[in-house]
Amino acid sequence: MSTSTVPQQSTTRPDPARTGRPVGRRFALRGRPRTFLSLLGSVVLGLGIWQLVVWRFRPPSFILPAPADVITDLVRGLILIPIQEGPLHRRGYLQPLLETLQPMVVGYLVGAGLAIAVAVALAWVPALDRLILPLITAFQSLPKIALAPLFVVWFGFGVSFRTLLVITVVFFPVLINARAGLYGVEEGRIRMAKVFGASPWKVMWKVRLPSALPFIFTGLELGVIYALLGTIVAEFTAGGEGLGARMLTLQYANLVSGMFSILIIFALIGAVSHALVSFAHKRVVFWSPESKGSSG
Repeated sequence: MSTSTVPQQSTTRPDPARTGRPVGRRFALRGRPRTFLSLLGSVVLGLGIWQLVVWRFRPPSFILPAPADVITDLVRGLILIPIQEGPLHRRGYLQPLLETLQPMVVGYLVGAGLAIAVAVALAWVPALDRLILPLITAFQSLPKIALAPLFVVWFGFGVSFRTLLVITVVFFPVLINARAGLYGVEEGRIRMAKVFGASPWKVMWKVRLPSALPFIFTGLELGVIYALLGTIVAEFTAGGEGLGARMLTLQYANLVSGMFSILIIFALIGAVSHALVSFAHKRVVFWSPESKGSSG
């Protein structure tokens, strides 16, 4: 009498290296809708609380406008419809938005690039690092926003002043983090590379820089927020045609709902900028614990 055995199905997860299918990416895609729904829920909750406060306490519109008024001003400004008659809002928010983004993006890229280059030079020449480190520490402790009036005297009003202020506020957090990453590489990895005949340049390029990438991206994530703050402060100080200057104009006209609408634009700029840098962080430094946690 013959007995037949039923083959048991394997419960082990398929190896993506053999199947060629990115298993981790599939789980990451499943998590993105939850993240979006969480963000949407937070926005709806915040708007609901805001509306309840307006309904319950009925503050004057120049103290706390209703969310509907702010959203109306935001939409009208973005589609170039005047919020109210007169020359105050003829151009809407699109042109000021571009005026704000230009020094922010240029200053961020230049400041971050210079900071990484200086960090590599300091790690390459330890004597130079010991000489310059006290100056870096002193400037890091100095509030860079306080340099805005001095920059106006030196460089005048215009895009150059705003760009240079953004470069200054971005430079130091990226430099500090990049330097910490370059000096935090395990000595055993450096010695192993030298044993296999790697030149100092290859040690820097193949060992120290890849190991420092998590620190560098942490500095870049901080720097992109500082870039927005520096741009806003520059526009508050020197005026111009950006969103910060437009917000001051709305303040003089006592249009608080328009000011709130610009604050929403600032929040969106900061959130999108930080999300872009975080996305690059997870894609470039895919071996870091943060990237693995976000994809699993």
